[in-house]
Amino acid sequence: MPETMTTKEVAKYLKLHKVTVNKYAAKGKIPAIRIGSVWRFEKEGIDKWISEGQKKVALKAKKVSTGDIDPNIIKKSRKGARGTTLKKKTEFKDDNQRPIIYKLRKQGKIKGERRGVYVEA
Repeated sequence: MPETMTTKEVAKYLKLHKVTVNKYAAKGKIPAIRIGSVWRFEKEGIDKWISEGQKKVALKAKKVSTGDIDPNIIKKSRKGARGTTLKKKTEFKDDNQRPIIYKLRKQGKIKGERRGVYVEA
């Protein structure tokens, strides 16, 4: 029969807080079984989860530069390109897109036509 552990034991084993272990279990991030209102963990499952997690390599975020936005996206639109259009066509997140738009405006390559709409300078 596999060895089962309580939340407190798993927290001590993983050097995490009990609340963190409960959150991971509730979200399905850690292998767990709910019995009534308490979580139980198989030691083998936890060990396997740890070893699988170590094999995964975190991907580095792609660095974004002003050259990554194709100026043709802005040139092709007569009324100007919206921020959402740039987001779709460049696949950048909002937090990556704003600094690029700021730099392009400072370099004089684009200008703001109105709020959220950019045209070629």
